[in-house]
Amino acid sequence: MLDIPVACLVVLKLIMAEEKHAARSYGNPRFPGGIEPLLERRFQRGAVFSSAPGYEGVLQRQVATQLARAWQWAHSEGYLVDLESGSSQITQEGIEYAESKVRIQQVSQLRYLHPSIRAKVESKFRTGENSDAIGLAFKNIEATARAKAWPSGNSPTKHWIGQAFKVGNVQQGVSDGPLVNSQYDTAKKHAIQKMFDGAFGTYRNLHLHQDPLVSEGETVKILGQISLLMEELDKLP
Repeated sequence: MLDIPVACLVVLKLIMAEEKHAARSYGNPRFPGGIEPLLERRFQRGAVFSSAPGYEGVLQRQVATQLARAWQWAHSEGYLVDLESGSSQITQEGIEYAESKVRIQQVSQLRYLHPSIRAKVESKFRTGENSDAIGLAFKNIEATARAKAWPSGNSPTKHWIGQAFKVGNVQQGVSDGPLVNSQYDTAKKHAIQKMFDGAFGTYRNLHLHQDPLVSEGETVKILGQISLLMEELDKLP
């Protein structure tokens, strides 16, 4: 279980993530009622805990209890303040604490990642900013793929994966897309296209736009998958 200072870091990052969402949705947010309504809102958007086994039932309640204690600790440390309305608000000290370079994850777990991916995500991963790390990895691979496929810079704004990895048809006179590996047979070409489509569809938008709280272990797995995609790009001229 997280100790209270690290749990407090999680709470403050949750609040900052909620503020980013609220700023887009309905203006300047406040947080009435303590940690429970905040957790409930994040659960409703599927963005607090992973759906992986182990984050359900008793363990989930234990984590919520620890976060509630951290909520109180954050008030005692001046990271959160109570307003006259009964709501709470994060202070500048709270923001600075949440953005501090507290090492809570070992970057040695990233040693098998593609070097360019590791270079992009290591600092975020070290401080537990897992969703940001995943988002940066996707930005990196998308930029690399677009540059390879359209060196002139005229890449499509939408559906670029479908165009870049489009599998051609000789009988119909349709050529392969610019990122299709000519050394692969037709079945593998389709598989690689589905691999990119699946990874981007499952994780990219979620982590670039919703900022979910994702576990350390799942982050390493997702970054590993992104690394495999980058290795596929490396095989192209």
